[in-house]
Amino acid sequence: MRVIDYDDIDTWTPWFDEIMAALASADLVDLLVAANPKYTNDAERLVVNAVGRKQLIPGLSAALEPFRVRVYHGTRVSADDAASIRAKGLQPLVLAERRSELVAILQRHPGWGEVSHRFDAALHDYGEKAKAGTRQDDRIHFCFSREGLLRGCNHYLCYGAEVDGHIAHDLFGDDSANALFAEHRRPLLVSWTAPYVEAEAAANPFGFDHDGMPSFMSCLLSAWAYQKAHPAYTIRQERDGVAGWFHGAIAADRLERVETLNDADLAP
Repeated sequence: MRVIDYDDIDTWTPWFDEIMAALASADLVDLLVAANPKYTNDAERLVVNAVGRKQLIPGLSAALEPFRVRVYHGTRVSADDAASIRAKGLQPLVLAERRSELVAILQRHPGWGEVSHRFDAALHDYGEKAKAGTRQDDRIHFCFSREGLLRGCNHYLCYGAEVDGHIAHDLFGDDSANALFAEHRRPLLVSWTAPYVEAEAAANPFGFDHDGMPSFMSCLLSAWAYQKAHPAYTIRQERDGVAGWFHGAIAADRLERVETLNDADLAP
């Protein structure tokens, strides 16, 4: 089984070479080299124009369907929650069930006494009333790029669930509670694989136009095309933040690795 780890472009590029050889003319790489594209999306646009969108997108979809994709979930949790993830897998966030943990952390804030009476209302607003757009409730978010999650969009690893910060900001009027979230939790990086079709759909949860290219397919194509023109290019240098979410739990036996990180791992 071939597994695409987005950052590891040197591993999946030969697979993509095989796919593109069946879809494009033999001179496509020469065309890319001659064009010397400045940006990755310039390289992608050149391929789309050379092959044709109507042929390229269905062709890539069919060829990539047998693959799996490695995805990464970053969070910052208590020791008990970390043990639970290792034993039971990743569970979708249910804000109401996190009340006791949030209180245990936020009550250490010097302004807690003045705002504690508003806590339950804030929890309700950001949970059942979806004040934050239900961006995390009942969902498990992920990034395709490990490096991007560690250094590009690492808020979750630095502080924990985004919605916790929304609640704290609503209560205290600033981000002063972030220091408490960081102090009383530890960063955890979880990886697993999903079928390509599921990963592609998860990265486009609201769908896309029938002639539009799914975002992860676009990531693969643009990186592949750009590296053909610029062989020294690596995805890790981009710290790419392309992400998505799955509904429902990820069972423990599906998890490949659960890493406890140090804050030094999150440094720019």
